Amino acid sequence: MGRFDPKKLMGGKKFEPVTMRANITRPT
Repeated sequence: MGRFDPKKLMGGKKFEPVTMRANITRPT
C-alpha cells in the first residue's frame, strides 16, 4: 500500500476507508 491511483480507488470499494485517509494524508 504505497501508491494509490485514482482509477484503482474508483474501482476499489474495499479500499474506500484507506483511500479517503490516503487522499488526506498524501494527495496525489
